[in-house]
Amino acid sequence: MKDILSLIKNSGLRYDSDGDAKNFSGYKGGGKLKYIVYPETLEDLEKISGIVRRSGVPFYVLGGGFNTLIKDGGYFGLTISTKRLKGISAKGNTLICGGGEFLPKAAAFAAKSGLGGLEALGGIPSTIGGAVYMNAGAFGSQTADTLLWADCFDINEGVSIRLSKEEIPFAYRNSGGVFDGKIIYSAAFGLSESTGAAQKTEAYIKERLDNQPREPSLGCAFKNPDLYPAGYLIDSVGLKGFRHGGAAISEKHANFIVNTGEGTASDYFWLMDLAKAMVYGEYMIELQPEIKIIGQ
Repeated sequence: MKDILSLIKNSGLRYDSDGDAKNFSGYKGGGKLKYIVYPETLEDLEKISGIVRRSGVPFYVLGGGFNTLIKDGGYFGLTISTKRLKGISAKGNTLICGGGEFLPKAAAFAAKSGLGGLEALGGIPSTIGGAVYMNAGAFGSQTADTLLWADCFDINEGVSIRLSKEEIPFAYRNSGGVFDGKIIYSAAFGLSESTGAAQKTEAYIKERLDNQPREPSLGCAFKNPDLYPAGYLIDSVGLKGFRHGGAAISEKHANFIVNTGEGTASDYFWLMDLAKAMVYGEYMIELQPEIKIIGQ
């Protein structure tokens, strides 16, 4: 690979190097990110595409890092942060958001504008792009319910694409891989007029806060199987509150692994493996990770 840092510097892009996981992962533990760039415009995305195609460097698209675990050895590819892809506006009943906007901020904006449809998602710590990519959901609602379209940029091909909801094979906590290798830089949602959206949003947020831990975490560690919630299964095998190193299975919600101080990615993996093994041994159910893992 060509000298990545030189290519980044010559591009004029905003960048960091050796970024600490405490600043890029909701878990606040793990390894470092070697190179991070912060696109703000389509022109910036074109520059990043050029760097990737010239150098062959692997890349990872990072939203808020709320569900991304960076292995202790760090990630030596190019991290593309969406945090500067901002903007929220309402046109009639359509809400248009930048891919790097915070989902709770978008839900609050919609409610303040008298628009309903995102209330149940208002407490999910995610960017808009991350929510679309993962089809984030809560309380029986999911991102796909109100999505109209998503604008994305294909880093490998260097082109911008608009995908309608109908073109995206949404399923439980995934979008069928159509956004792999792409950055979601904008998305639109079809909402409806509502006079009680703000109160509903606040109620959903309160319920999340009452039932989920406040310590640093990556949200739910595992996807919910068909028959029982993952948290119930993990709790039923006696692991709620179990600690290893600087991490613990939350006493408040057993599907959350929290950083109790100096937790490492290895501590997180250890507890994941333990939960998977004990649940499988008791129920013959194989838990599937809901988090994203990068690095070495």
